[in-house]
Amino acid sequence: MRISIALCTYNGERFLQDQLNSLARQSRLPDELIVCDDSSSDRSMSILRDFADTAPFHVEVEQNPQNLGSTRNFEKAIGKCSGNIIALCDQDDYWLPQKLELLENALEAQPEKGLVFSDADVVDERLNPSGKTMWQLIGLTSAMQQRIQTDEAFSMLLKRRYVTGATMAFRTSFRDVILPISPNWVHDGWITINIAAHSSFALVPRALIQYRQHPANQIGAVTNRKHVIRRMWYLMRVQPETYTREYHAYRDLLNHLTKSLDAEHALTRLPQLRDKVDHWQIRATIDASPWQRVRIIFGELRNGRYQKYAVRGIWSAIRDLLYLAVSTVDKRSESQ
Repeated sequence: MRISIALCTYNGERFLQDQLNSLARQSRLPDELIVCDDSSSDRSMSILRDFADTAPFHVEVEQNPQNLGSTRNFEKAIGKCSGNIIALCDQDDYWLPQKLELLENALEAQPEKGLVFSDADVVDERLNPSGKTMWQLIGLTSAMQQRIQTDEAFSMLLKRRYVTGATMAFRTSFRDVILPISPNWVHDGWITINIAAHSSFALVPRALIQYRQHPANQIGAVTNRKHVIRRMWYLMRVQPETYTREYHAYRDLLNHLTKSLDAEHALTRLPQLRDKVDHWQIRATIDASPWQRVRIIFGELRNGRYQKYAVRGIWSAIRDLLYLAVSTVDKRSESQ
């Protein structure tokens, strides 16, 4: 098989050279590196061109004349890949030497699998370990690892996004399934749930990248108590617009899969997805009167949709009740 790496960059000069060096040190070198730079204003393009001159594999670098944003930029990079396998790459991580070799081995050994992903060591900006892995932080237990390799992957991803883009590789045969990417989704979430709707996953139960945490992370991992408390306070004050965005995101997914799924997969996937869309639609009305909100929350608890589709299950219902209390206090304060 031929392996393509799709790397997207944007003002990444601080860590980019480390990441490129880790690609050149792979035990199984990629066949090509496709880089789409999103109109960087720093030295990213200079670093990329210098690397392209000496890399032990083909490197194609293209700079966007205007900033597209990460999702559209990854969509562009994925579309330019020519390999049988596409591995996604962020500009600020560090790949361990056996990453591509082990991901390729997993897909070769399991030809029925559409996507493979691994764990990641969570590190600081100097690559010092935090003592945690990504799977530990998101709660991907051994039992769940077994489930996500079966037909249950789609149901699990309707509840929570377990796959980090920088740890995955997927078969190019699914490219037509995932493109175009909905603007209401982050690229890796869209890719994984669409492939899960059509296929099943393989996984490598070890860390194959160092997932770097730093202040400029677009999406990071919660690794300490202070950040957990801050996140909990934010979740208590979450606005109904958040639920509206989720409703639109899953409605986009429903429309996309209604067109792309075969009859067999549509029979099992689409009813679940419609139920998820209904759950977000009704939670988006949480800014109604207090009694209506209570009725909505307990109604969704009774029908089991918090348990099926909310990231924290019953705790998400409690969060919505806390939002009810906090917003009521806020409104009373504003009126005084």
